[in-house]
Amino acid sequence: TSNGDYLNEVLLEMMLEAGVRSLILSLHSYKKAALDNLIEKAIIARERGIIPCIFCVFTESNTEYLPGVASYVVRKGLLFGIGIYQDYSRKPRTKRMNSIPSPKQQRFVFDALMKLKSCGLIRTNRNYLRQAPKLYPNNWKCNPDRNVYLHVGPEGTLSVCGSVRTDIKVLEIDSLQEPKWQETKRKLIENCGNCLHQCLFEVENPDPIGDIPTFLIGSMMALGQYRPVEWWGAWWVSLIAARDDKVDWNLKLK
Repeated sequence: TSNGDYLNEVLLEMMLEAGVRSLILSLHSYKKAALDNLIEKAIIARERGIIPCIFCVFTESNTEYLPGVASYVVRKGLLFGIGIYQDYSRKPRTKRMNSIPSPKQQRFVFDALMKLKSCGLIRTNRNYLRQAPKLYPNNWKCNPDRNVYLHVGPEGTLSVCGSVRTDIKVLEIDSLQEPKWQETKRKLIENCGNCLHQCLFEVENPDPIGDIPTFLIGSMMALGQYRPVEWWGAWWVSLIAARDDKVDWNLKLK
């Protein structure tokens, strides 16, 4: 994952040699120049066989932009991913720049993305898009009995995720079934503040059937067939926009 600021052809070649085959580029500024810069980096990666995805964090303040951003990215033949803002602040809502989008806002954006999903260029899976509004405000816990997602931190510390960490070192245990890990993990999850991280949720709630089109699109990119993908994305957005005028599919960024 990168914000793309220092990404260039030399680094991409080094990443390719190191075995990197997919790349998430996070959009941090909602200006058209920033999005175009990220898309330019993604296209360079795609031309080298690295599968890129433009990723946006969904907040209350960017709701109106996201359908347009998603369709703009899809038209370029690039993957688009989204995850809801995770709020760990105790500050009053009125004093925060970002906040969790309301269920209504989530349904609006995710319903729009579901219309684009079948073309294969929306990376976020259907389970997240359908269930997130029902879990407002990010009221989900991962399963402490499963080890489908692990976070390895500085000096080899093993943690549940980037927010729920332990002092256990990877080399201190021989198996993830050891009581030292399982008991520590269970206690931490029981007392955590809940979340709805897209990556954690999806790995516990996969949608292999719904993601077949995305797998096919990614395979075509990896094989260098990105021109047909670009044509397909542009055609699909045009088709959806012609059928659904309740959503503004145009890019609203300045």
